[in-house]
Amino acid sequence: MKLISKYGWSIVPQGNSFLYYEMNSKGEEIGYFRYSFENSIVKIDKDTYSKCKYGNGYKNILKYFENDAVVPSSIMCGDGTVIVTEFKDSYIHMFDRNDNLIWINESMGSYNNIYSLAYERKFDNATAAEVRLELYKPLEGTAKDDFLNSISNRWLYFGEKEVLSCVAMEGCRLSHNLEMVNIFFELV
Repeated sequence: MKLISKYGWSIVPQGNSFLYYEMNSKGEEIGYFRYSFENSIVKIDKDTYSKCKYGNGYKNILKYFENDAVVPSSIMCGDGTVIVTEFKDSYIHMFDRNDNLIWINESMGSYNNIYSLAYERKFDNATAAEVRLELYKPLEGTAKDDFLNSISNRWLYFGEKEVLSCVAMEGCRLSHNLEMVNIFFELV
């Protein structure tokens, strides 16, 4: 195992490398960097980092997050949609491929922190999403129901930490052109 950076975080994959941000122990910015798997580290600018993390329209997206390129967690879907949340806020923002805000999930209301999101397209011939919500406290009751209902009207539950919805389920209607979504709720 090799230590790349003692202060690096907010890692963004990019081809055969990854981008990351460094901040010292006092919270002061060190900068943005690209690590290549050929063992080279190159300093990059904030715009390069932001474009990779949020897409070409990053400037419009970051207006919703006080131009903070590092803290918000984001995922880029295969169709160009970008989903962003910030750990201090419990709202999830969705932007279309043209970087227009198309949806804010406010159903979690004043619910505490979502630390990160993850997305994985698992099937070549279906629009499927796997989402990991890292949460400060469990999402329960009406807040959980409202959040899930904003995505689909039918869910299969696998204990308290995992749910699945698929258009193949009788009467199922998924939003955002999804055909299947699997959500994991994880406490941090």
